[in-house]
Amino acid sequence: MADKMERDLSEDQRKKLDAAKAQLAANKEAREKQGKEGEAAAAAVKPTPTQEENDLAAMGVHVPEKEPDGSQPVDPNAPPTGGVQSRQMAPAGRGAGYETRAATPQPSQPRRSDA
Repeated sequence: MADKMERDLSEDQRKKLDAAKAQLAANKEAREKQGKEGEAAAAAVKPTPTQEENDLAAMGVHVPEKEPDGSQPVDPNAPPTGGVQSRQMAPAGRGAGYETRAATPQPSQPRRSDA
């Protein structure tokens, strides 16, 4: 069915189809390459804390020096990078920012009896 559809396309549509197929192939290749790079990077890193460190801690032993996990060192003075969200909270005040309508109550009118 796809062959019949391709035969019925105009030249402009065929060019668009070929370009789309080429883009899909390039995207697939890029995903595979990125996946392989990610696997290689993950293989070089071991979990932290290690199972041995967990077992020692469970037995009450303090382990001050942890084994390096193989990841890139982090500079504690570096500014945070993307992906970090923070929210600026307003200072808590009266009503905590809850607003009501500014209406004054009206005195009630006595009911008339229509008898």
